[in-house]
Amino acid sequence: MTCEDGSARNCTRRALNHIFGCGLTLAGTLGRPYVDDEVVRRIYDVIEEINLASAAIRCSRFTTFVADRDA
Repeated sequence: MTCEDGSARNCTRRALNHIFGCGLTLAGTLGRPYVDDEVVRRIYDVIEEINLASAAIRCSRFTTFVADRDA
């Protein structure tokens, strides 16, 4: 994923979509029968970190949008 050819808004959207896809991939591994409890716990931890990162990006982008609008 590169952001060389798009606006900041498009780049942010693509980054969030990519992060969301990674979280879904991790979540999809949880239902497999051969995943042990430690791996499941670590995957849940990573999914939570991904969710926090996504929220921070959205908040940052929204704050920038509001600041640009009010300027």
